[in-house]
Amino acid sequence: MRRDELLEKICDIWLKVTSEKVAVLVEGRNDKIAIKELPSIVEPEIIETQVHRFEIIVRKLKRKGVKRVLILSDFDKKGAIINKRLENFLKKEGFVVLERERNKLWFLFHQLKINHIEEIKRFSHIIKEQLPFLIYYKKYCSKSIDNQVH
Repeated sequence: MRRDELLEKICDIWLKVTSEKVAVLVEGRNDKIAIKELPSIVEPEIIETQVHRFEIIVRKLKRKGVKRVLILSDFDKKGAIINKRLENFLKKEGFVVLERERNKLWFLFHQLKINHIEEIKRFSHIIKEQLPFLIYYKKYCSKSIDNQVH
């Protein structure tokens, strides 16, 4: 798959994830900065897991009224451990963990040789060019086209 196709798929997944209220859990500050740079439909609540204990993360999520969570720990051994621990903890607390979306992103990031979330910044200029069009299309055009077809 070409780089542009991979980035388009990443954009599509990101837009689906951020189409409604969601929290994105990242490991550290640089990851948070990289994710904040991505345009989204609904601004996600981005929380660093290195800074907060799991109980505090849960309290923050509940206070913000967030039910859906995407865990974007790095795609290395340490990140996999963090992901599994967080996933189990959050599920026990009643949150919806977006595992399928994480796995899809892992597959796409892996093909782009991205192992750490902060590395998405290498492609952020391209994503920023693609996402505004996709956001506009999904918000305004796809509904009117669907209505015209039916």
